[in-house]
Amino acid sequence: MGFGFILIGYMMMVEVGVSTSEIYNIGFEIFPDVIGYVLFFLALKKLRHYSRGFRIAKSLTYILMPLGGIKLIAQAWSFTGLYAQTISRILDGCELSKVVLLSLFNIFLFSGIRELAKEVELPKIVRRSLIALLINLLYFVTRMVVYVAPFTDAQAAFLYYVYNILWYILLFFTFFLVFSCYMYICYEGEEDITVPESKITAFFKRLKK
Repeated sequence: MGFGFILIGYMMMVEVGVSTSEIYNIGFEIFPDVIGYVLFFLALKKLRHYSRGFRIAKSLTYILMPLGGIKLIAQAWSFTGLYAQTISRILDGCELSKVVLLSLFNIFLFSGIRELAKEVELPKIVRRSLIALLINLLYFVTRMVVYVAPFTDAQAAFLYYVYNILWYILLFFTFFLVFSCYMYICYEGEEDITVPESKITAFFKRLKK
């Protein structure tokens, strides 16, 4: 149904990298984000029929995929050591864009999961999707505060650890949520799921009656 691809896609969001500069904060990620975004797109092509949230999340992948491609090229270029300052700025811009776009993506994905879980009457997954939305909001706010507010180095370092902890809590909980969908919606009950009927179709059916 697509949840397996989403699960693997979020695994690609785990930030494990190799530093390529001793002066600038640049490096190369072992798990490229762009692979995760492609997997999200493939999954949401299947899921888009079931919820408006999934359809909007799929639309966001059209921006995330080229963004991930630019980030990967910049990281690969950083191995040359040339234009390190420019590459650092490009990667900073990519990271800020990722935070905003991926947070929006999460909102619509979790909302789509919530709608689908309601449809198949799985209240535990409904509750988990709401918790995931809350964690996503906390992470986004903390990350934005670090970007826009003036802090001392010590305060910025503390907030850096806070949002990194929130990021990995969000990833862990998202793994748990998507795996639950994979097991209880896709694995056992997929044959019972129907595409929601459009309002126009329902209107014409009422006319026939």
